[in-house]
Amino acid sequence: MTLPIKHTLVHHVALTVTDMASSLAFYQQIGFEKFAEFGPKTLTSNGTVMIGMEASAPAADRFDEKRVGLDHLSFQVESREDLETAVTYFDQQSIPHGGITDLTDFGIAVLPFYDPDGIALEFTAAL
Repeated sequence: MTLPIKHTLVHHVALTVTDMASSLAFYQQIGFEKFAEFGPKTLTSNGTVMIGMEASAPAADRFDEKRVGLDHLSFQVESREDLETAVTYFDQQSIPHGGITDLTDFGIAVLPFYDPDGIALEFTAAL
């Protein structure tokens, strides 16, 4: 038997970060705006997804997608051209990223990139 409750979109993601100022600046660079503080948490949104952040991780800690938990977080963009624009922007802003990969079996192209704590993110576009 499956859960008899229908759920649709992701409402929010909560991240533990090492430095609020650098994380907030990074997420603002990729389109998220701070809209509230809730105790030690800062809440941001891009109008669709909310990301909450709390700077409670030790300064030397780094994200590892090979440990139990989050592997990566992917944001949908409108086109492959948006991925190409993002590569140029990331290069200009010294944001670490991989290359664009066409996953033709899935009908998408992806561009991986990383926040200041090494949290794996990606932009995804339909082919």
